[in-house]
Amino acid sequence: MKFEFDKQIVRFIPETKEEEAALDRLWKYLVECEGESRKLVPLGIYMPGTSTEAQFQVEGYVMTQSPSQETVRYYCPVCNRYEEIPAGSEPPVCCNQPMVAMD
Repeated sequence: MKFEFDKQIVRFIPETKEEEAALDRLWKYLVECEGESRKLVPLGIYMPGTSTEAQFQVEGYVMTQSPSQETVRYYCPVCNRYEEIPAGSEPPVCCNQPMVAMD
């Protein structure tokens, strides 16, 4: 990936098909067809020579779980063990009794 800097503008120029696909994915994260576009915010630090990557947070992006990925957290009142299992499943058993749902 090549970068060009022109005052306040940074251009991302993909050099391979993989980079082109990654840039397309980033664009889809950032640009809203309706409403405000999101922003890249620096996360942590980047020091050339010591850091292997620079990290950015996508401000305003909300991760949503699909119904198949929703989980329920259970705990055991006897030993205080926690466990997350897919929603709709039978409660797990611990210490010879069903665990209690927290959510």
